[in-house]
Amino acid sequence: VYAVGLPEGAELSALYAMDGQGTRVPLELWAEPGERFFQAEVGSLFGSDINPALFQVVPDLAVDTWLTLGSDTIADGLSLSSTSGFDESDVDFTTQGGNLTVADGAVFATRCGSPALVVPADGEILLGQVTTPGNFGGTLNLQYLEGGVDRTGGGCEIIGKGEPTVVRNMDFSVQCETADVPYPPPPPPESTPPPSQDHKKRSETCQEMAPIPGDGAHDGCVATLACNVALERVSGDDERGVTWRVYVTGLPVDSELSALYAVADGPKSTAPLSLWSDARFYQSPYGAFLGSDIPSNLPPSIEVGRDSWLTLAVDSNAAGVKLNTVGIDSGRFEQAGGNLSSADGAIFGLRGTHKGALVVGNDGRALVAQVTTTSERWGGSLNLQYLTGGIDPA
Repeated sequence: VYAVGLPEGAELSALYAMDGQGTRVPLELWAEPGERFFQAEVGSLFGSDINPALFQVVPDLAVDTWLTLGSDTIADGLSLSSTSGFDESDVDFTTQGGNLTVADGAVFATRCGSPALVVPADGEILLGQVTTPGNFGGTLNLQYLEGGVDRTGGGCEIIGKGEPTVVRNMDFSVQCETADVPYPPPPPPESTPPPSQDHKKRSETCQEMAPIPGDGAHDGCVATLACNVALERVSGDDERGVTWRVYVTGLPVDSELSALYAVADGPKSTAPLSLWSDARFYQSPYGAFLGSDIPSNLPPSIEVGRDSWLTLAVDSNAAGVKLNTVGIDSGRFEQAGGNLSSADGAIFGLRGTHKGALVVGNDGRALVAQVTTTSERWGGSLNLQYLTGGIDPA
């Protein structure tokens, strides 16, 4: 399903539904009575989360049903987010192939999130893929910015910062009936605020020397760690290297994890985010940059347990957590196992969408990374933001 006739260079912002302020604009996908949409067992709500490397071993994944903003593969580096109103409506759609009806919510992307968000010369943008044996249709409401962005210099310069938001409310069915109905633009979707600028005051400055857990190959090795970081060796040594998990410790019980971030106060970052190794990091072709994006129900023949990734607490999609990224260029790390470095950006979770998985337990620690490398010298800098007020899981 494509939106057509869009202005070249415009930047996609959101698929949304709105019920309030005198406006009711639902978002819907429906199949004819008695039929359902096909949902692959290891599929995703977003096409941009799908790894095409899995098509050879899980052929059904190629015909999964999903929504997107321009991208049908993780290769485009697009990170989509969804608000709680949307998440609460998609369970039957993603698990059973039922109709999708959202009264109020959004699937959105941050500005400059990916080149896939910029409308090409033909004015066509991919919004979804559906597989069903019968008739189908729906209403997709698209929000975009006509000013767009300029990527010609290799960066991402915002054009026309004050330009109005444009929306299209598009009804469609297999008969290809379309309508372009103007509507007052909805308010921009709520986004996570930038990390607190008092991070310098909160940062841990002490360091400790900690022995690497004895395993024969690493007896006598010592790690230099911040006082609130712990390493756990989770696999033996082979041609891929040794696999370690990185934890932040000493966190307040019931606090809520918010983001891994990098902050730049000027040309030089004051709190960079990085992972480095003297050798390469191992990256499974079926893995992901975020541990939360790794399917938990892959066939036994698919080995992703040694993949290298970052996360906030969760190591698969089993917890139902959708983490998001902004300003983090993961291409060299994820695709080639190279070092990861970011001067300004974040990996974050939206409040109220993680079903308690980002709440710190009684052990006071949180998983933030897994790395596999053959090198005996590796390290990094990971900056964690959390909320001490926490939430009430009830």
